[in-house]
Amino acid sequence: MTYLELEFTDAEKVLIDAAWLDGVLDWSSESLMPIRSKIRVHHRLLQKDSCCYCRKDFADDHPLAVDIEHVLPKSKYKGLAICRVNLSVACKRCNMRIKKDRQDFIIGGMDFSSEDEVSDPGRYLIIHPNLDVYADHIGVKLIKLEELLLRRYVKVDSSLKAQYTIEYFDLRSLEVDELDGLQGIEGMDGSDRANLIRLLLGPTG
Repeated sequence: MTYLELEFTDAEKVLIDAAWLDGVLDWSSESLMPIRSKIRVHHRLLQKDSCCYCRKDFADDHPLAVDIEHVLPKSKYKGLAICRVNLSVACKRCNMRIKKDRQDFIIGGMDFSSEDEVSDPGRYLIIHPNLDVYADHIGVKLIKLEELLLRRYVKVDSSLKAQYTIEYFDLRSLEVDELDGLQGIEGMDGSDRANLIRLLLGPTG
């Protein structure tokens, strides 16, 4: 299964065309709700029901808690609002709190002259949900500790994209935050918690 298998019917294309207003796709249009649901379902399956950036598990989340992610923000790249390579799913932390409408992960200028250029993984500093294999850059190590599931993000072969993605989405803070629920360490400062994580989960690569 790939992002290319997401296809829109002729009827859906008509609804999408009708939702454009003054050159901007009205993503909140009620007529697009079934299409947004279709995109979300497809990419949840493709991403194994997890955030494309931090790998947060969506299994227990309400569908509306899972954001449709536009890798190149639709507010800046209006023509890519339904471009298949530009779509994925992300958690609200990665999408709304961190990435937002930022473009500082793009290599070689802000303009894209063609869909082929949009589909070039070399144009992105971050791990691209559709163009890169996440596991080729970051291994996510999971450890069950008491009632907490701890994640450790391990760089693969000193991947530069892994390093940039970990820093860009502040993935190390997720490792620390997940330890906050353990009894007796709520008062630890960030440095102490980070050291405990390293002790528990080992090297990051």
